[in-house]
Amino acid sequence: MRSSQRSEAQNSVFDRYFNKNHSLIEFIHLFERALERQRYNELVADHGTLDKTPELATNYAIELQMAKRYTHKIFYMFQKEVVSSMQYGSMLKSSEDVQVHIVKKLGDSGHFREVSFNPSNQEIICSCKKFENEGIPCSHIVVVLRNNFIDCLPENLILERWTTTAKSRTVYDADGVELQAQRSSGQSNGRKNIEILHGFAECLNDAPAEVCNVAKNMLVDLQRIKASHSASGSNNPPQCRSTSAPSIVNVYPPNISKTKGSGKRLKGGKEIAM
Repeated sequence: MRSSQRSEAQNSVFDRYFNKNHSLIEFIHLFERALERQRYNELVADHGTLDKTPELATNYAIELQMAKRYTHKIFYMFQKEVVSSMQYGSMLKSSEDVQVHIVKKLGDSGHFREVSFNPSNQEIICSCKKFENEGIPCSHIVVVLRNNFIDCLPENLILERWTTTAKSRTVYDADGVELQAQRSSGQSNGRKNIEILHGFAECLNDAPAEVCNVAKNMLVDLQRIKASHSASGSNNPPQCRSTSAPSIVNVYPPNISKTKGSGKRLKGGKEIAM
């Protein structure tokens, strides 16, 4: 990936929402809307991946395996490589500890790729470097695996980020400590209340009459305390501080900068004098 490729991809997403005439406040609102749209599209894609099964183009076991592992978008990219592999043939160049295969397209004697394959650990590298650049095994690798009677794609060729379980894996911080999901205060309080009610229910199960009477009295006291708090809260509403918009605006949108293409060539002294 080029250094500017990621920023250019993000610019193409946000360009449909922003322009140079928007103020800073409008920019913030439109930016939040763009993020919401991205999250919605992500949820739709996740639902389609988990709810539907992609269509297979071949009867190869590798394609069936990755149809269950990859997300739909990545699987269809890999499926093109599987279909394209049927146009290639391979020839073993050397059979030492690491095999070297020459992969050519049938009918084309000029162009070829070298694929190195280690049967002991199933490490495989292709000279086209498609897997290193895009994270998807190329058709040349699929040919070599099929000719070696390997029906499953090795784990070292499956990037976790492209799989359906990428979001459910354990996440660690910089120190290697597992990060725990943080619930909001409302969710935490609700969970605590449910645990308390569950404890009360266990105590009242087959309890004597004295315990039941104590629980009833506690319930009456709790209802009375809640009613008193509700009444005091309605009589003394929280005070809000009002603000007014400033008459002079000192914050302006940033200047537009050119981010694509090369800059202008600096002129020399003779050119400036002309």
